[in-house]
Amino acid sequence: WWPGVHGGQILAHLGTKLAGLAPAEGRKLWEMDDVAGGLWTASILSGGHAFVPTAGQVRTLESAADGVRDVWRSPVFEGVMGPVVEVKGLLVGHHERRLTALDAASGMQVWQQAE
Repeated sequence: WWPGVHGGQILAHLGTKLAGLAPAEGRKLWEMDDVAGGLWTASILSGGHAFVPTAGQVRTLESAADGVRDVWRSPVFEGVMGPVVEVKGLLVGHHERRLTALDAASGMQVWQQAE
């Protein structure tokens, strides 16, 4: 469940697309074609943005009247298969086999575990 514009919506992966669906009737509000992968799951962040990992990059999106727009994109966590969790404004997960943290608001890398 993604609150905000449209009175809230459900994020759903439809093959290689990501879509926002109206919860009452399942009507498609928007869709994004450039989401490759299909094995990754979008997550809702505390600031109301959606975290979308894909094969080539991760993105955070914000809901807009005409669909969605990017907040930021990053190659960190690209192709990640494990969980990425939000902790006190950071997104923490594995990148290049090391625990890594990004600032959830900007997508900038904050730290990475030493080898």
